[in-house]
Amino acid sequence: FGSAMLYKRAVFHKNMGNSSKFLAKLDASVEAGYPKAIYELANIYQHGTFGFEKCADTAFKLYLRAADSGLAEAKHKVGMAYALGEGAAEEYIRPLF
Repeated sequence: FGSAMLYKRAVFHKNMGNSSKFLAKLDASVEAGYPKAIYELANIYQHGTFGFEKCADTAFKLYLRAADSGLAEAKHKVGMAYALGEGAAEEYIRPLF
């Protein structure tokens, strides 16, 4: 399957309440480098859902990875992290231009 199809299957399982299949498909989509899947995993870490511990640093790194792929939602989250100082460690600060 392509990474987009894996992600769509992950969302299907999430909507059906099957978290173990959702996480397995999401993991495969993240490994394939699909930006929406990376963004979704970042949200999971940011909010501590599906049994994951909240981790602003991990969430930020994943948002940054998705933003580098051009995903607008991830770019917004990265900007908000910088503005609020959430998970934006000094080594990640880079010029905007």
